[in-house]
Amino acid sequence: MHEGNYYLVTASHVLDCAFRYKQVVANICGRPIHLHGLYFASDTEFDVSVSLLPKSWLNSYGIDEIYAPTTIQLTSPYESTGLYVIFGFPASMNKIDPRWSSKAPSPAWFSTLSKASNIARTTIPSALHLTYSPKDFRGGGRNPPALQGMSGGPVWEILTRRMSDSTIGLSLYPQGVLCEWHKKEKAIIASTIHSVIRTIRTRSNVWKLTRDLHARPFPTLLY
Repeated sequence: MHEGNYYLVTASHVLDCAFRYKQVVANICGRPIHLHGLYFASDTEFDVSVSLLPKSWLNSYGIDEIYAPTTIQLTSPYESTGLYVIFGFPASMNKIDPRWSSKAPSPAWFSTLSKASNIARTTIPSALHLTYSPKDFRGGGRNPPALQGMSGGPVWEILTRRMSDSTIGLSLYPQGVLCEWHKKEKAIIASTIHSVIRTIRTRSNVWKLTRDLHARPFPTLLY
């Protein structure tokens, strides 16, 4: 959520792929919803795509409100742990086969990732670099899935807050959008939350111009 409005955020290369295959669907409140009638603004320099989710659009799907993290920076008494969490839907865990009766998405998340300095080459300006080694996440005789397919997912920073003399609470703050996985360098590259806010502010005219237009029976991608 930014300045009282809901937004759907992903990586622009993910949205390009979705439009190419004409399968633009999002999981909202546990439901697969076609994104008909939405206008996406993309900033390919930062690999970010954003769409305003109007309340009227949400209401048309019977959604009154959604849990959405705020872009407001959390300050004292919150303290950074220097650790991060990523979330997404690995392609290897979400293959669709007509022989399967269940097609529910299978998400995955990885925690305790650490921030690093320019450990992989990327064209994304001021990108967030995180270290990631599959060996650190092996357990129970299973290997973690490959990260292909997780692009566009959120990158959360783990924050702590002292609740009492004996209790410390944990909070998650959105710090970016997962854009790249560099397997050889054991690195994850994310576009920062500042890039997301920049895209919203510089492209806000998109939603102002389309506010009074009739909803299209399909989503629209604008650059």
